Amino acid sequence: LVTTMPYEDISISLIAQEAGVGRPTFYRQYRDVNAMLIERLRADLDAQYAVARRMRAERRSVRDTLLATAQMMLESIAAEPALYTPLFNGAAGANSLTIFREQIDRLLVLMPYPRSVMRGRSAALTAGMLAGGISGFILSWIETGMPCSPREAAEIMTEMVAPTTP
Repeated sequence: LVTTMPYEDISISLIAQEAGVGRPTFYRQYRDVNAMLIERLRADLDAQYAVARRMRAERRSVRDTLLATAQMMLESIAAEPALYTPLFNGAAGANSLTIFREQIDRLLVLMPYPRSVMRGRSAALTAGMLAGGISGFILSWIETGMPCSPREAAEIMTEMVAPTTP
């Protein structure tokens, strides 16, 4: 449905009809349309976190881990951009952005970023700044028609978040 109509026009009735179930069946699983979309985001973020944990357990570099997890997320988004747009532009509610910020918090525990004293002084502000910047980058990438591949976008994003030193 998100590929055929504006997100705000999608109703529970339309989803139930498309799925061939009744509205009560939908409500047994989800509170509303946003909750369904947010569950998808949570699943994607959990998969991304599992990759980050595995890579860090293998003692892979922070940069390699950032690049791999960013590319993983961007590939999912590239496959279904209409599904992710309402998550990153706020149409699916503030919860999606909060969940994205929580993911950044989880990743910061795994990875020693930033290397400065700022993380120790205000981890919450650091996570908020990173989440805002990354979600803004992703939304711009989607809205501009994904002008580069997920790999290239992941490289740009990783360089912005953890620049290489000359």
